[in-house]
Amino acid sequence: MIGTLKRGLLKLAQSAAQELTCPRCQHRFKPFTAAPPETFAELTKAVPCPKCAHTFRFDDGVKASVEAKANPPGPFPKPVDSRIEMVAENGAWLYQIPRPRKWHGLLWMALMWNLIVGVILTALILEPGGLRQKPAELLLMGLFPAVGLGLLYAGLRLSFACHQLALGPQTVRLRRKVFLHKDYELPVSDLTDVRKKEFYSQNYQPIYGIEIAAGERKIRFGSALTEDEKNWLCWQIREFARQRGAPLV
Repeated sequence: MIGTLKRGLLKLAQSAAQELTCPRCQHRFKPFTAAPPETFAELTKAVPCPKCAHTFRFDDGVKASVEAKANPPGPFPKPVDSRIEMVAENGAWLYQIPRPRKWHGLLWMALMWNLIVGVILTALILEPGGLRQKPAELLLMGLFPAVGLGLLYAGLRLSFACHQLALGPQTVRLRRKVFLHKDYELPVSDLTDVRKKEFYSQNYQPIYGIEIAAGERKIRFGSALTEDEKNWLCWQIREFARQRGAPLV
């Protein structure tokens, strides 16, 4: 009786198994197509990709499937309302990506946080005997301004950062500029993946940005762009890299 019920549940799990995407080669397949699992433990073990033999966890396969749906193959035209400026010359493509149209929500949160912390800290300091009688409170409150500064920096970067993406014959270079600029480079010949990846969630919705990968090295940017701009840029970067022999998946 118990054995029959177990076999029935495992067959049900076989029929209900959702399609997975291999995180390495992006091959889509449905597990247990040949035969149902023999034990319930198999439902939580790592699964091998039938194409490249890469072994991964079920939740990684589900996440990869979600990302695959968020990355349509293209081609994509440049969105008509995009403010990105593109110049192609001497075998290189240059994209000027202006700062976002509006402040990011994190900047508003950082301003509110720092305002509240500043009022409370000022009240503690100005209270008679505050510096002498409440050293523990003042020490604890000292941590909150540090958090506020971190939030403020992140909010300023998300709200005011400009990017310059240069696709050259040898390297891909991203220059991010807020107050100072910082460069990130990857060899074009080493690029292995270009796609939208989830950077964070907002109101329980995933926010995607662009990730350019060369093995374990990565360049990440573009979470403030529209989805049409992200799709277009991902397709442009992939096409540029493929034309130069990059081993993209």
